[in-house]
Amino acid sequence: MIYFSGLFGTLVLVLYTTFTKDAGLIYAVHWFIQLFDWFFLIPGGRGTLFTGVWLSVRTHWGLTKYYWILTKLTLTAAAVLFGATMMRVWLHDHFEAIFSSHVHPLENPLYLQNRQMLFIGLAICFATLLFIVVISYFKPWGKRRGTKWRSI
Repeated sequence: MIYFSGLFGTLVLVLYTTFTKDAGLIYAVHWFIQLFDWFFLIPGGRGTLFTGVWLSVRTHWGLTKYYWILTKLTLTAAAVLFGATMMRVWLHDHFEAIFSSHVHPLENPLYLQNRQMLFIGLAICFATLLFIVVISYFKPWGKRRGTKWRSI
């Protein structure tokens, strides 16, 4: 829920930047987006990954017995890595470069590209999270063959 809240809050804030022309307000919104990343997205993504592994190992489901659990693990790890690499660049690395110049953000091509990439990144994260929730509910694909040994 923390991860989802961070994604949703970031989406709302990025959407807000499309409706304002005030440079100071755009700067403040992006500062809050960074705070959402530091306090919601990063801990929520890591917590989701760690608790998912812990729950899988501690229950009868196991970590490698079912295809749907392996898919969830892979997608969660991919989402955390995507956030740590690509989203980090769009949220943090270009922040000072964009706002340290004296050009209005809406006239800065780097800012406009960053904002567009944030929309795309957030769409990817939401789609991945939705798919993870759907396969958690339906538990498709069944048990893996050849899992007679005690899996992790």
